[in-house]
Amino acid sequence: MKLLRTGIMVVMVAALATGCGSYATEDDFSYQGYNLEEGNGGFTVGQASPEFMVQELADNTVQEMSYTADDGEEGDAESRVPPGRRVAIVRLVWGQFPFNRQLDQWTEWSGLVYAQGAKVFIQRVIYYERHDFVRPCADRSCVLIDSRTLPHHDGLVLKVVPLPDSDVPVRLFIGFAGLYGRVLNAEQMADGFSEVATVDELGNKVALNAVVRPACPAGMLAGLWRRVNLRGGVFAGRWLNIEGVQVGRLAGIWGRRRNGQRVLFGVYADMQGNFRGLLKGVYQPFPAGPDGELGAGRFLGHWVTAGGELGGVLGGLYRERPAPGAALGGFHGRFRAACGAEPLDPGELPGDCLESGAEVCPPNGEPGNCECSSTGSGESTCTCHDGDGAEGQQQPDLADCSCDESDPAAPQCDCSF
Repeated sequence: MKLLRTGIMVVMVAALATGCGSYATEDDFSYQGYNLEEGNGGFTVGQASPEFMVQELADNTVQEMSYTADDGEEGDAESRVPPGRRVAIVRLVWGQFPFNRQLDQWTEWSGLVYAQGAKVFIQRVIYYERHDFVRPCADRSCVLIDSRTLPHHDGLVLKVVPLPDSDVPVRLFIGFAGLYGRVLNAEQMADGFSEVATVDELGNKVALNAVVRPACPAGMLAGLWRRVNLRGGVFAGRWLNIEGVQVGRLAGIWGRRRNGQRVLFGVYADMQGNFRGLLKGVYQPFPAGPDGELGAGRFLGHWVTAGGELGGVLGGLYRERPAPGAALGGFHGRFRAACGAEPLDPGELPGDCLESGAEVCPPNGEPGNCECSSTGSGESTCTCHDGDGAEGQQQPDLADCSCDESDPAAPQCDCSF
């Protein structure tokens, strides 16, 4: 699973009130009896899901509903997918997450999702109100979005179905006027793609996750990420299947051990809280950048089943705080389960590490140091994080960001398709 990497330094946030659990000193980290220094953080195979941030999760819950067009076109399109091409699922969310109940200014989102070489079908809509609408184009090549958000977020789950009689490579164009632009190609969706981009001064964000529909179970992750003390914090959230429907939940702790390892541990459970997997992983803060006060990075890991077998791999992006002064952050990502139908792609995790059943699997390579983000003025900025960071301009709505570091004193950004 290849992840877009956004360069930002983790901030050390003061410990929160002790009513949520027991906290140790700066030299250690524990939460409700779980401790980073213990094997697997103190979590055990078979245990019930821990009750972490229950009220916060309830406060950040939004309405989601299925969307179906009863014209038979979706089923017909899927039945005609050419050999060698695969259906992709895209989860697109925009607005405030976690909720920002102090925000008193509406944000207007005028958006378009356009598929080249494919049709796009709406699967689910997220928190749509009377003044919001989403409309598919007549030929199913695009989806039009008109949305307003205040302290919350809206979103869509989309299915991208390749055309049977087109030689045009599949590409997905996603844009919100003056706020955000992204182009995804078939290779990016096949590898798995995650992005969280801040798009204006209000702290509004766009979260994008894409994955091809595999033979084995796969889906998305989303939830809350909170720092508790200088050593680490907790996470809790939802486990979504490939259609975007919640089928489970996950919760655990993350932080830096005394030996310097940045690890996370927890439990993946079904909707009733029954054990489905023991989570083991690592997190990596992105390098320092101009807005380094807002901590962010990537997480990667795997889970083992009650029988001690490899259950699958997961990964995504986290941000400690969506805006200055916020107590909660969030995470978005993807998972892929192991099954007999196809080999499990370990993504950025070493395959031999997973096979050995290691408690901690360090990822291959370090997080990138280049960020493409949009500005409220309709332009996009490519930020190369080299030392104190440097910025260069790009045209809006371009796809890929890379840094030319041949001159370390003046890194150049290449943000073209």
